[in-house]
Amino acid sequence: MVENTVIITAENKEKTISRTIQSCINQTNKNFEIVIAYSRLENEIKIKKKFNSKRIFFYKIKKKLNNKVHDQIYKIQRLLKISRGKNIFLLDGDDIFLNK
Repeated sequence: MVENTVIITAENKEKTISRTIQSCINQTNKNFEIVIAYSRLENEIKIKKKFNSKRIFFYKIKKKLNNKVHDQIYKIQRLLKISRGKNIFLLDGDDIFLNK
């Protein structure tokens, strides 16, 4: 069973998403999955190749709401349904986890 799920909303965060994902990978607790939601992400293929792992999942959600807050909440709700972790962490595509 997965202990932790990190949900990242990455709408238009192509400049910072790699740093955000890497900060999750660098954690001492390795019992986690990372799920990333976006509608639009430039360099999507390049980012997916860089972080090709069985613990990292990218979900392109085609439905995009006009209100940014509602759109982010919608994406989080979708990912909560598929998350397997006992603990849930929410990050935006430009947030950074500190080590440990």
